[in-house]
Amino acid sequence: MTTYYRAKSRSRTYTKMKQIILISLTPLLILGACSPSAMPSVIVSTSTKDRLTVIPSSTHRSIPPTTTPKPTLTGCVEATYLNIRSGPGTQYSTTGALAYGVCVSIEGRDQDTNWAWINSEGKTGWVSLHYLSITGNLNQLPVIANYSIATRTLAQYSSPPVQSLMMQCRDTINYSGSNVTCMINRAYCSYMPDVNQSPTFCNDAPYPSHGFTLVVWGNDWSDYDGQCLVVKGIVTIYNDKPQIEAESRSQVSNCP
Repeated sequence: MTTYYRAKSRSRTYTKMKQIILISLTPLLILGACSPSAMPSVIVSTSTKDRLTVIPSSTHRSIPPTTTPKPTLTGCVEATYLNIRSGPGTQYSTTGALAYGVCVSIEGRDQDTNWAWINSEGKTGWVSLHYLSITGNLNQLPVIANYSIATRTLAQYSSPPVQSLMMQCRDTINYSGSNVTCMINRAYCSYMPDVNQSPTFCNDAPYPSHGFTLVVWGNDWSDYDGQCLVVKGIVTIYNDKPQIEAESRSQVSNCP
């Protein structure tokens, strides 16, 4: 009889403990149901020794928000070569160049959408949008206004010299009779109206140290003086130096 009474008493005590614990856990369970991230979940188990054990489950981990990818476009160079500059304009220094057909990632633009901030295999800088074939909408790109940051980024790499991407006009001496495209880094142009046929001579260096001459008959093209020029035409040799005679301004353009 005594054994039966003790067992029954123990059962009643266990039932009361269970009720007390469940009642005390009820607010937490309700809170967890309303906001799962506010608290860890719990597991209530019964041991063989007739007591309740509260076991915390693994802590709830919130999923980090996904970051929105930066909009980028792809542009491919359509000029013979395209200068990379430290800012959005020809007044900024040249830091490198891209050859014809090279495709780059466009990550930003200037306020007027005339220049693009590009990334080519980690090399960054500004290029003119007029010489890129672009797929996509430029208006989706962010406007970049802090050019000083761009300049510091550009200083982190060294670009190949522009000369490696286009033949210098003075080096066309072995191309006599061929139609070539070449470059004059700095043109020294003089118009001579009092000379027969009123020519304009644009040399690649001051006379007589020049190695190439662009010849224009009967027109004043001295406005090209001091500029970097891309020249197209048939090479001839005069006094052991190559020259190209231009008949139209379409044969001459400024370096991009």
